[in-house]
Amino acid sequence: MRAKDFIDDDGERIPDEELSPSQLGRRLEAMHARAVEKQRRREEAKAQIARLQVQAMYNGIEKAAMKAGKKRIKQMADKQIKKALD
Repeated sequence: MRAKDFIDDDGERIPDEELSPSQLGRRLEAMHARAVEKQRRREEAKAQIARLQVQAMYNGIEKAAMKAGKKRIKQMADKQIKKALD
C-alpha cells in the first residue's frame, strides 16, 4: 500500500485510530518496507565508500612505488655514469 492511501482528502495523514486493523497492518508493512530500503541503501553507500577507500589506497601505493622506482632507476643510472667517468 502506498503512503498516499493513508492521506485524507485534505492532504492530512489519517491517524492510526481511524484505520481498520487491516489498513493499520498495511501501513506498518509500508513503513517497514521503507525502513528496509533505507537500510539497504545505507549499507550500499558504506560498501561504495569502502571500495573507494581501497581504490584510493591502492592508487597511493602504486604512485609511491612508481616514484620510488623512478628514484631507484635514477640512482642506478648515476652509479653507471660515475663508473663510466672513472
